[in-house]
Amino acid sequence: MKISFIKTEMEPAGMRRDEQSDKRKGLYFSLMLLLILFNYSYRYIFQYNDETSSAFVYTDTPLPFKIAKYVILLILLVLMLINERGIVLEKRNWSIKLPALFLLAQSALYGILIRDDKILVFAMLLCPLFVYPNRGLPKEQTVEKILDFFWYYTTIYEIIQIVLFYTTGRVPALAFPHRGTLMAVRYGGAFDDPNGYATVLIFYVFWFLLQKPGLKSIIRLMITLLMLVFTWSGTGFIAVLATALLFFLFRIKDKPVVRRFLIIGGAFAAVALLILLIKPVLYSSVFQYFVDGKGGSISGHLKSWDVSMLD
Repeated sequence: MKISFIKTEMEPAGMRRDEQSDKRKGLYFSLMLLLILFNYSYRYIFQYNDETSSAFVYTDTPLPFKIAKYVILLILLVLMLINERGIVLEKRNWSIKLPALFLLAQSALYGILIRDDKILVFAMLLCPLFVYPNRGLPKEQTVEKILDFFWYYTTIYEIIQIVLFYTTGRVPALAFPHRGTLMAVRYGGAFDDPNGYATVLIFYVFWFLLQKPGLKSIIRLMITLLMLVFTWSGTGFIAVLATALLFFLFRIKDKPVVRRFLIIGGAFAAVALLILLIKPVLYSSVFQYFVDGKGGSISGHLKSWDVSMLD
């Protein structure tokens, strides 16, 4: 009887410890998500990025700003390991972990070859997927609240950028208004990075498509698509088309979602066709400028993979 009594007393205590551990896991994941989404908010405010960007009015990011987010990230990773009392290699959900492993290897190799610390940090962000148990993740409602808040935050952030540009001439990153075209000013929201921001906006596009139908979700979807256009990101445009194709194939049996998908896609196609019919010269000149401009950008990205000059 005594042994049984001790056993029943230990079980609730162990369960309480597991619950507390799970809460800490959810907190650490939430903090990491907040760090990923909000850590570049200082760029536009202080005009820190790269001295060659934004009509040469930006300056290189000071070392303390660079180091701070890496220190915070490292602290969170250490807290995760302490909470686990070591590393536990999980065997579940390899359909998610195998693509992540590919990204981890690619990012680590790329970051080492071109000596880019930002890419190496991205590789670090993938590590918890392999050592962190599946239980204890943030609640779905918590993640949705964080994503919701960030969407409103970055939308207001971008509106401020647009207003300040047209009223005071203040430029965001990768903006060169002296070129005299609409595409010479690229908006990157709270990231102040048009290409990186475009990938986040693509997530929001399909997230809103999957939400419960209503005026609110439609308005937010249209605003997101408009912000995606204002990034003038060739990478983003290609990625959203590829994602749309896969999304359509995977959700083809979900009639309400497919209906909204076709309505939104048809609306954008109709606007593009209308511009083509009314202003064919404007359409062709804008398209030609976009293609020409992206040619130089593509060449620059390809050069970053050239490791022949590394000593």
